[in-house]
Amino acid sequence: LNKVYSAFDKHIEPSGVYKVDTIGDAFVVVAGLEGYKSKVDHAMAMVMFAFRMLFELEKIKASEGLKFEMRIGMHTGPAIGSVIGQKKPRYLMWGKTPLIANELESSGVPGKILVSSTTFNRLSKKRLRSKHLKYEYFKPVSLVTTSKIEEIETYILDMDSISAYTDLASEIKDENSRRRMNQSKRSSIKILSSFD
Repeated sequence: LNKVYSAFDKHIEPSGVYKVDTIGDAFVVVAGLEGYKSKVDHAMAMVMFAFRMLFELEKIKASEGLKFEMRIGMHTGPAIGSVIGQKKPRYLMWGKTPLIANELESSGVPGKILVSSTTFNRLSKKRLRSKHLKYEYFKPVSLVTTSKIEEIETYILDMDSISAYTDLASEIKDENSRRRMNQSKRSSIKILSSFD
């Protein structure tokens, strides 16, 4: 699990998303926060981060000979966030939006992304196609609240072809090269400054 989560972590900053928590095998991420680059197009940023997670998981499964799958659920809406507690304080988010995302994850299909119609309607279909991503209507998912049962329309997102995988792999490889180059520059600067 540490290897998987560490692989996901390296995509947090390039995607401009915020990692809220890991709860057991749940990896909780939010997009669209003020001051993060995902603020501009948070639905697409989250979708692309999710595909990066699936990509990393497939690489690890192949190299380690593992046989497990991951479901991803995504919803768009308001949430409340705050630091909770005095001993081991944690920043948490709660409200109806995280609840719906959690329900979508539970109802999802392994290896694919299940999004609510709210999130789907914020996605540029042209941009999805340009990234070789396909989408289709799935089914309503029931959300049980204290006062009623709410039906949430959902869509499945998936990679359309091998081109989607190769484009994503190339994008990740380029980012890793830039990251290594930036780290090398910082190291050089540190070494030079130590001689002053």
